[in-house]
Amino acid sequence: MGVAQAVIKSKTVINTRNNKLCCGCGLCKVSCPNKAIEISFDKNKEYKPFINKNKCNNCGICLKICPMSIDNLALRILHAAKQQDNYGLENTLDCYIGYETDEKKYIDSASGGMLSALLIYLLEKKYIDAVVHAQSLHGNKNKKYFQAAVSTSTGDINSRRSSFYYPIEFSTVLENIKKNDNISNIAFVGVPCVLSGLEKLLEFDKVLRKKIKYRFSLICSHNVSGQFADCLIRGFPYIEQDKKLIFRDKHEINHAGNFNNLIELKNKKQIRKSRYESPYTIQWRSYSYAVNACFYCPDFFGVSSDAAFKDAWGFNNLSRNKGETVCIINN
Repeated sequence: MGVAQAVIKSKTVINTRNNKLCCGCGLCKVSCPNKAIEISFDKNKEYKPFINKNKCNNCGICLKICPMSIDNLALRILHAAKQQDNYGLENTLDCYIGYETDEKKYIDSASGGMLSALLIYLLEKKYIDAVVHAQSLHGNKNKKYFQAAVSTSTGDINSRRSSFYYPIEFSTVLENIKKNDNISNIAFVGVPCVLSGLEKLLEFDKVLRKKIKYRFSLICSHNVSGQFADCLIRGFPYIEQDKKLIFRDKHEINHAGNFNNLIELKNKKQIRKSRYESPYTIQWRSYSYAVNACFYCPDFFGVSSDAAFKDAWGFNNLSRNKGETVCIINN
């Protein structure tokens, strides 16, 4: 007779990965007390967690943090079902439409540029000393085009304007911030699922809870894998040089709804295509390359944020023909 062997049910984010619900935020790695989690950028150009079984003690913290775990996702869906159209708006204190008044910065923004203007204001007034958000890179087919970054100057923030439709993984940036005594007041910018996970993480992590003072959400319909960027870039003439991708460029257009996709080479040469002449519009609207988790997430407005921002499409009273920003204040 064989000896019965106990099967220990995993309490780790491997459950989320196996259920194809991972959004690739990397917060599980930051939360792990045993440093048992590594994040890999896989062949589909999505970030996924892997567990070192020799280090993992199945404590379950990572699964409690994970915004797309079955339990956390179910709680958000149930809350959304109760709130219906008010979900994400039930705590709203005020709502604004506006734009960056510096014309050059305004043109370099994807919509109205209000979020970047706010981040610069907070930095200059010394309410914060750093911003955690995303930056674009000169990448190629073997590299990444965007990654998480820390901005500590107005120049950093200005160079990281615009929209990034790409997986952003935050573990390395957050782990470095925890060790950096020179950074103590942070504004964090992310999509709603990431902010939901961050809210859980701050319940466990006293260091980050003390340092992260503001949480700003980018209002989101869905995110995409890195293959979306690859698809757009293939629509441009093949050039050997590493290139930077700008999803939404407003130069030489006269209406907020008609922006360009742009690639910028390392020699600063820029090549533009209208979004109607590239694969952008049809691929985005058809949810091509959409991250699977996005089909289950009910959070559009960034429930866990202090304020949420998006372009002001669908409004008839815009004063700027190249776009403005909606800002929803929760705190």
